[in-house]
Order: sequence, then C-alpha cells, then structure tokens
Amino acid sequence: MNEKKKDKEKEGAREEVKQTMEEKVEDLATTETAGSLSSGLGNIRISDNIIAKIAGLAALEVDGVAGMSSGIAEAFSRKNISRGVKVEAGDQEAMINLYMTMDYGVFIAEVAKEVQQKVKKAVENLTGLKVTAVNIFVQGVQLPVSESEEKKN
Repeated sequence: MNEKKKDKEKEGAREEVKQTMEEKVEDLATTETAGSLSSGLGNIRISDNIIAKIAGLAALEVDGVAGMSSGIAEAFSRKNISRGVKVEAGDQEAMINLYMTMDYGVFIAEVAKEVQQKVKKAVENLTGLKVTAVNIFVQGVQLPVSESEEKKN
C-alpha cells in the first residue's frame, strides 16, 4: 500500500510540474514588448524604418493626400513610402510625425484627421506598439495638372 501511495504522490508531483511548465511556456509565447515579440526562441525587434513604411502606406491610402515630403523644397513623392515619416519608438510606444502635401481643394483638417486615425490603427495592428501621437505637418498643396501641362511632360 505504501508503494501505491508513493506512486500516486509521484504522479501528482509530475502533473504539477507539467502544468507549471506548460503555463511558463504559454507565458513566454505571448509576451509582447515594444514592437518586440518574445518567445522561448528569442526576440523580434521591428525597426523604425518598417514602422515608417507602415505609416506612410496608410497615409497614402487616404483620399486627398498628394504625397509625402521630407522638406518643403522637396518634390512631392509617392515612390519612397517612408520619405516624410519620422518615427520615435520606445519599448511599448511610438510617436509618428508625417510631413505631407495635400491635394488642392480638400478640407485639410478633415483629411489630416483621417490620416491620423488610419496611421494609428495600421501601426498598432501590425506592430503591437501603442501609438501615442500622429502629428501631421502639411508642407504644401498640389495643384491640379491641366491637360496641356500633362502633354508637355
């Protein structure tokens, strides 16, 4: 009888250790910090450049945004997605500054608000970072191109 009791105690101890190990593995697999995912295999760090590309793509999807610009004298661009995007990312948060041009005739404040919402949602959903601010700096307005000007180019 003592052997059966010892076997039951050993089995109970094994189950307790197994359950504790499973909980620790589960905790490791779901730990998230600052755009970094941590698992039993290591860490993944998302670079500021990737966050800038996500933000730039989201901004360019909004109607009324003509392009991104890193300076007022710079030509407007839709080619370099992260141009005109500055990211300050910490361990769990990011602040994003967007320098852009708007299409002539749009309500700038409304377009800017939509850009803020879209960028915040995209960055948070794709990186896990909490976006504390999306600051918009309108650098210019793109005038419509007439047909005669298009033919010259």
